[in-house]
Amino acid sequence: MDLSDRDNPAGIVFPPGYRGTTDNSWRGFFLGRLRMTLPEALRTFSSGPPIVEVTNLLIDGSGLTLDAQVTNVIRYPQGNFGSWGASIDTLGLRLVSSSLQRGWMSGQIKVPVSDSSLLYRAILRDTVGGIRFEFAI
Repeated sequence: MDLSDRDNPAGIVFPPGYRGTTDNSWRGFFLGRLRMTLPEALRTFSSGPPIVEVTNLLIDGSGLTLDAQVTNVIRYPQGNFGSWGASIDTLGLRLVSSSLQRGWMSGQIKVPVSDSSLLYRAILRDTVGGIRFEFAI
């Protein structure tokens, strides 16, 4: 927690598009990195239960800024996307000054026209003129 005008916390990162002050007068809460392993009861991957990572978390007058990622969410083929086997390997989110900059999801999906699963990636991002959604297999 920084309430001084003398120095900012060591390692603080102000991303592009950040709308708050970036000099030593910045005040707010900064967390460089948080990593949480969720309970074993949520494990679907052999490599371990889901892991949540948050980096460069800022809470201040400009809002909430963070990069977040969750890995090992749902293993293939345990996910069910409209009766198609699927996985959610990774979920991610980037907020800058409480505005969505980017969100993404990746994994595998089994469609009826293929004998094997296909990799997919879904992306939400802020562009000039609004939010853009892309889904690629």
